[in-house]
Amino acid sequence: MFLNIKSNFPPGIKIDANWMGWFRGADGKNHAANVCQSDDPRTIRNQVLAASSIGIDSFVVDWYGGGVSDRANPTDNATLLLAPACAQVGMEFSIMLDKGAFKNSPNKLTALNTAMQYVRAKYFTQPNYTKLNGKFLLWEFGWKENGIDISSWAKANPDVALVSQNNCPIGATGSYAWVNGFAPNSSPQNYMDFYLKRNDPEMIPCIFDGFDDHDPINTTQSRWGGPARHIPYGQWQVCIDAINKAIASGKKFKRIQICTWNDYDERTQIESQALALEGLRLY
Repeated sequence: MFLNIKSNFPPGIKIDANWMGWFRGADGKNHAANVCQSDDPRTIRNQVLAASSIGIDSFVVDWYGGGVSDRANPTDNATLLLAPACAQVGMEFSIMLDKGAFKNSPNKLTALNTAMQYVRAKYFTQPNYTKLNGKFLLWEFGWKENGIDISSWAKANPDVALVSQNNCPIGATGSYAWVNGFAPNSSPQNYMDFYLKRNDPEMIPCIFDGFDDHDPINTTQSRWGGPARHIPYGQWQVCIDAINKAIASGKKFKRIQICTWNDYDERTQIESQALALEGLRLY
């Protein structure tokens, strides 16, 4: 399946893959798997080559702040390496501005806007930053639950194509599906049906294989707090079939996102399989 991702869908659809840049060195204490050093140029180069070879058009960076404000160090330094590496093989990249960049700040909106100033200066200026409908594509993650008025923010940033998790607030450009939208008693097919029956202006469905966020020590608990969530593996074809069924019914998608390229903490990575196919090493 990894050799022909794009062939599963009609021509013209772009394939994005969510990318984590927070792995580093020998510490490994904050992550389920210490697989590589994310800000090593060799790691970045190998990831880009492998992703490009299996039909991925763009990386979506799960981003936690810039410079000394990066709360998932070294994600920002890794992203600064990722952008030109993607450009060398004709890939794009975009930013998913994670709630982690501002949720601990006393004024969350101010912290969000400060992070956006950085994104504008460092990333919107890159020639291979992804655009949707001529605007800079930005993915929000966890804004609403942290008190951000997404509609007002979108109105104040008209040059940004803001896509919101699972539904499109008034004023936003559209929505993207995400695996953690599942309820504990929901099936993958139920969730795909929920999302794909929506009629948001722009929709970016998600394909994934499974999900498992258990803590390696306390296995009944999630790494992020609360009970561990588990979706059985083997869902890739379920997602592909559901998306193509929606397309056949008249839905039009410009982009589809893979969850994920390398999130080993939630066991959704396809990186290891793709690198193996290319005979590449992480480090």
